[in-house]
Amino acid sequence: MKLAVWLERGKPNSYVKAKLGLKGLEGDQLKAHENYQR
Repeated sequence: MKLAVWLERGKPNSYVKAKLGLKGLEGDQLKAHENYQR
């Protein structure tokens, strides 16, 4: 999965959030998004 590769390569959280469509989301909004992995 791309997420694991991004983390292994040391990509910042902001980069990963943008790629997953989670940019700008915080708290409950972030956790409620379909791309947020629990």
